[in-house]
Amino acid sequence: MRRIAAGVLLPLLFCLLAAAPLSARQMPAKEANAECLKCHGDIDLAPRTERGASVDLYVPAERFAKSTHRGLACTECHEGAGTKEDFKVVPHKLSGKGAKDCADCHGKYFNEIKTSFTESHHVKKLGDKFTCASCHDAHTVENDPATKPSQAQIRFDNYTCLACHTDLTGYKKLSGKDVWEQDLSHDFLPNKDAHFKAVRCVECHTPAQTTDMHRILPKDESVKDCTVCHSASSALVERMHEAPTDSDVAGKFLGKGLFDDTELMTKLLKLDTTGADASASVMPEVDKLGFINDGLFKDSYVIGATRNVILDAWAFKLALAALFGVLLHGGLRIVAGLKRRNMPGPKHSEYVYDLHVRLWHWLNAVLFIVLIVTGFSLHFAGLPGTLDFAASVRVHDIAGWMLVANYGVFVVMAIITGNIKQYIPNPRGLIVRWWLQGRFYLWGIFRGEAHPFRVTRSQRFNPLQQAAYLPLMYIMMPLLILSGVWMFFPELTPETILGYPGRWLTATVHYVLAFGFAVFLVVHIYLSTTGDHVLSLVKGMFTGYHESHEHHDEDGR
Repeated sequence: MRRIAAGVLLPLLFCLLAAAPLSARQMPAKEANAECLKCHGDIDLAPRTERGASVDLYVPAERFAKSTHRGLACTECHEGAGTKEDFKVVPHKLSGKGAKDCADCHGKYFNEIKTSFTESHHVKKLGDKFTCASCHDAHTVENDPATKPSQAQIRFDNYTCLACHTDLTGYKKLSGKDVWEQDLSHDFLPNKDAHFKAVRCVECHTPAQTTDMHRILPKDESVKDCTVCHSASSALVERMHEAPTDSDVAGKFLGKGLFDDTELMTKLLKLDTTGADASASVMPEVDKLGFINDGLFKDSYVIGATRNVILDAWAFKLALAALFGVLLHGGLRIVAGLKRRNMPGPKHSEYVYDLHVRLWHWLNAVLFIVLIVTGFSLHFAGLPGTLDFAASVRVHDIAGWMLVANYGVFVVMAIITGNIKQYIPNPRGLIVRWWLQGRFYLWGIFRGEAHPFRVTRSQRFNPLQQAAYLPLMYIMMPLLILSGVWMFFPELTPETILGYPGRWLTATVHYVLAFGFAVFLVVHIYLSTTGDHVLSLVKGMFTGYHESHEHHDEDGR
């Protein structure tokens, strides 16, 4: 019995003793890597080869701690030569096979992107010189979805591109060209600095409307049509979905040895039974506030893509109502006769509009028309009849700043000349005067009656004009300008306003105000035809003289 026990226990004891030194030598990956990072985590590490060439051996410890490979020991990829002194000497004694590459672990998945990778412009031009490691640093790659990049990932990805495309020796080595032979100006791109901060290079330099991020296109084939992203059917919707759908996971990874095939088959069968559409998860949806594509960037606003369809619908209805009202009123005037039939008193002419007022008025009108047309082309980008997006951005920006300057001149002159008093109504009998003016527009004008209030140099506006112009020029216009400036400088926009995300609230307010001014402009142009003759009021804004046959009753306006 003792012999049997000894025959069983002695081999077991021998195995334990043999395994003890091995387990003692094996340190946890985090501790082992900390030893490596004592040197390789030093940013001043700058080794050189025997020939004097620099070697990049720096590994940023903070980024490695966040990387998807942080749980692996350095030696799992960088194998030693098999001696105890492999990593105690400098340079280290490494395996003759060299470090593992991406395909050693990810080869099964990489078969999916092999075609795209080989068709990449980089591979066609550089051949074997271009590898996975040219763009993906195994020490810093993070486990973020490639189609939903964070701000940090965007900056790092773009830095990866620029590290080669702006490096004198590196670019020459890889392409055979001098770095100044390439065009990195991107002059066609409006607000390019903002794009570089929020959009990755690969968004425009890979095929649009796909999630194929590995087939880098030649420069001439890269996306230059802004509406690819800035429209309701934005390509970013397809690319920047939150996570792979069940059909993606089940179909793409089945039989690859990466996941449980039984579970994947269950997902596939469930999808086949329900007839679920895998593409539905990446289609633009309307959120509870009416926005589409609101998930492209957190708390942000993509012009042309992040639209509010509820506001668009109401704006369309209001525009139709305003147009219908103008056409109906004008049609009734035509039937009644545009020229007033009962003009009491002699013709009266008075110099009412100073030169600076006329110049401001016509410049303001031109700028508003330009801003409305270009703004429509930006908001509804991609629709038939809209202007080129990039050109619209540049023209809109220029016209916007001219409007700011023009409004500044307006306010200063209004204070200096006392013109601001024109906008402040006399509270005495205000309701009665509103009634008289409203009655004229709705009834008296069709009967050929004279205007109830005479236009004079001291009082150019009738009571209803004062009621409209005061909030328009001193409340809505400043808000329109402020929201426009915040959209031009999005970094100045508060993160939240009244509890809502600042950027999309700013853009929404800007859109609502701009549309309100557009409707006002239509009505304003129509009302300019309600003088003694169709063009008599328009003529006065050129000559400065207001001509009419209105009565001279000055009853405390």
